[in-house]
Amino acid sequence: MKKFYSTLVLLTIAVMSFSQTYKIYTAKKTGLWSDVGSWKVDPRTDGVAKNKYVVPNAYTMIIDNGINDAALGNVEIFVSGGLLFLSNNTLSLTNNSTLQLSGGLILGLLPGQQITIGGVVKYQGGLDGFMSGSLIADNTTGASPAGFKAFASLPVNFTSFYINKSGDNIQLSWSTDKEINNSHFDVERSFNGLDWQKIAVIDGAGNSNNNNNYSYHDKSVTSPVVYYRLRQVDIDGRAVYSSIKTIRSGEAVSAVRIYGSNKNVVIDLNTSIKNNLVVSVVNTNGQVISKQTISNPSYKINIHLQNASTGTYIVHVTDNKGWSEVKKVIL
Repeated sequence: MKKFYSTLVLLTIAVMSFSQTYKIYTAKKTGLWSDVGSWKVDPRTDGVAKNKYVVPNAYTMIIDNGINDAALGNVEIFVSGGLLFLSNNTLSLTNNSTLQLSGGLILGLLPGQQITIGGVVKYQGGLDGFMSGSLIADNTTGASPAGFKAFASLPVNFTSFYINKSGDNIQLSWSTDKEINNSHFDVERSFNGLDWQKIAVIDGAGNSNNNNNYSYHDKSVTSPVVYYRLRQVDIDGRAVYSSIKTIRSGEAVSAVRIYGSNKNVVIDLNTSIKNNLVVSVVNTNGQVISKQTISNPSYKINIHLQNASTGTYIVHVTDNKGWSEVKKVIL
């Protein structure tokens, strides 16, 4: 009996030694990646054995000297804001890591500014320079300059994501036109844009090349502001995030949200628009610096203005059928 208890104690110590608590690091300001004060830290409770780093669209994390050659292990990194390199620094990730741009950006200028996964260079500042959009890099993608691939090559292609409000009830609606091994969608909600809670799980279609429509009703929501996003999870456990939708108490859901993100004008549609959209960007001197016609617009449009100076601009969006929206943005 004494030998049994001794063995049990040794096994317990071994399990405790090899167990690990995984964390979610969410940027709470623009700052240095190696500065612990830049991150809000929470325990990870979804069972995924990786640390997760989230950079919201309001912030830019700076890859600084403190992270040089310091591998983070197997991690998931989700960037809606920005990653900016200082000097010749490397964001070094191990083989089972994922870095996903969800409308975010990466900016580097020098060959030594790199992102590696499993020793493979996925991004090189001197070659890739400015990178933005909905892109992902992992151990299945190539090496720079093809280290990232578009979401369209992932198991699910979102074609819409809209929200509508009726009293205290909010309906989320989304659709896809391609699904490969799609397990499910996690519906996530936040009241501050940083802390997210899974409030529903909606089964996916598995494998499909048809249009698939989904919806979820969030009832009796009384918070002054609510944020929603979708986390699509495939059968193998890979996950990607949709854009974030926001609704504030006392206001109707706008048909379009327009904002600036560094050198990008982002147009987030909250309604299906069948006509061509014309997007004009005008500076404060009245000069049109960009005018584009978008055919069959998706629910999220990114217009990159690489040569635009920092400052205030007016963005005009119209379908030339009587609907238009004007918004002032800062780039």
